Amino acid sequence: MSLDVDIIKTRANGDYRLSKVRGECMISVRIPGGIMPAYLLSTAQHIAETFGNGVIHLTTRQKLAMPGIKYQDIPAVNKALAPFIEDITVAPAALMSKIPKRVTRLLVDVILLHAKVVKFAKKPIPIPRD
Repeated sequence: MSLDVDIIKTRANGDYRLSKVRGECMISVRIPGGIMPAYLLSTAQHIAETFGNGVIHLTTRQKLAMPGIKYQDIPAVNKALAPFIEDITVAPAALMSKIPKRVTRLLVDVILLHAKVVKFAKKPIPIPRD
C-alpha cells in the first residue's frame, strides 16, 4: 500500500484518523456505554503493540484509540479488529442483563425522578404582588 490513501474509503471500514506522522494513522473504537469485558483489553493490547506504537488512549468520548498504525497494516488491523467489534457490540447487552432487577428498577426510578425535577424546574415561580 502506498502513502496515497483514500481516507474516505478507509474511514468507512473503521474509525481511522490521519496522523501527523507521514504514513501513519490512528484507529479509535467506540465502547458503547463505556462498558466492555476485560478480555477485550488483551485484543486491544495486541493490536496496539503489533500494528501501532504500543499506546492505547482512553478518550473522554468512550473510545479506545490506538495510534501509530501504518497504512499498509490497515487490512490486517481490520481483520484483527473484526471479532473485537463484534464482541463489543454484543457484550454490553449481556453485561447489562446480569444486573439484578431491583437495581434496574432503581435506575428507572432515578430517571423518572430526574424527569419530574426537570419538568418542575421549567415551571414559572409565582411572584407575590404587594
